[in-house]
Amino acid sequence: MVDARDYQVKRIKNFEDGFLNEVLRVMKRIGKYLDKFDGLPLIGDEENFGQKRSSGNFSFHGAMFDKQLRGFFMTASKVKKSNPSKDNIVYVEKVDHSSRIIHLAGIGKPSRGLFIHHQIYKDFPEIKVIIHTHDNKILELKNIPITKSVFVGASMKHAKEVVDLLKLSGRTYINLRSHGQLAISTTVDDVLKQAKKYNLEAQRKQ
Repeated sequence: MVDARDYQVKRIKNFEDGFLNEVLRVMKRIGKYLDKFDGLPLIGDEENFGQKRSSGNFSFHGAMFDKQLRGFFMTASKVKKSNPSKDNIVYVEKVDHSSRIIHLAGIGKPSRGLFIHHQIYKDFPEIKVIIHTHDNKILELKNIPITKSVFVGASMKHAKEVVDLLKLSGRTYINLRSHGQLAISTTVDDVLKQAKKYNLEAQRKQ
C-alpha cells in the first residue's frame, strides 16, 4: 500500500531558529513523557544496519504557535523521538494526493504515519495534538475501540479507517490492531494524560 514515504517531497522555507526552539520545547516534553512508560520503544532499523530508532510518532498543529499556520509539526521518520532535535522535526504544509507531493519544511524525511495525522487534522479542525504509541499491554484492553484492519504501514485507506473509528466511537483514544495506539486532543496536557491513564490501567490488569 502507498504511504507518505512513496510521495515526492517539495521542500519549503524553514522557520527561524527562535520559532523552532519553541516548537522543539513542546516536542521534547511530549517525547520525554511518553518515554517514561516506554510508549516509544526502540526498534532495529534494517535500512541502517540494525541501528536503534524510536517507534511511534507525534505531532501538533501549527496554530498552537501561530494562528496563521494551517499545517502541522511532526516527528520525522527514523529519529529518536524521546529526545528530538530541531533536525528531527518537519512541518507539513500541504499534502497533494493528486500529484503525490508533500510540501514540507525541515531536513527530515516524512513519517510513515503522516497521512493519518493529516487526515485527522483535516476532519477534526478542533484537534491540536496527536500521539501514536506502541504499547503491547494496552492492545490487550477490551474497553478501547480498535480498528478492523491490522496496521502495517499507514496508507490513505488506514487514515480513513482511523478517522471513521474516531467519529463512530466518539472517543479520542483508540487501538490500531496488532500495532499500537492513537490519541488525539485539543491540548498537550490532555493527550499525555490519556496515554498515562491507559498505560496504568494495562499495568493493573497484568
